[in-house]
Amino acid sequence: MDLTVQQVESSFAVSPGSALGLFWLQAHFPTSEWDDLLSGRAVFSGESLTAMTSDARDAGLSVEAPVQVRF
Repeated sequence: MDLTVQQVESSFAVSPGSALGLFWLQAHFPTSEWDDLLSGRAVFSGESLTAMTSDARDAGLSVEAPVQVRF
C-alpha cells in the first residue's frame, strides 16, 4: 500500500505506506505540513478524503481506505 487511511472519530488520517506514498504526500502539501502528514497526525473530512484518494489512485497509487457509507 502506498497510502493508508484510518478513521479517527468523524475524520480520517492518511499516512504513507511506501516511498511513492511519501513522495506523493510531499508533492501535494506544503513543507510546513509534512511532519503531521508523515506521522499520520493530519486528519481530513470525508469529502476531502474522497478527493485526495481519487487523485492518488488516478496517479497510480494503491490506497487502503475504510469503506464509507453515506445515507
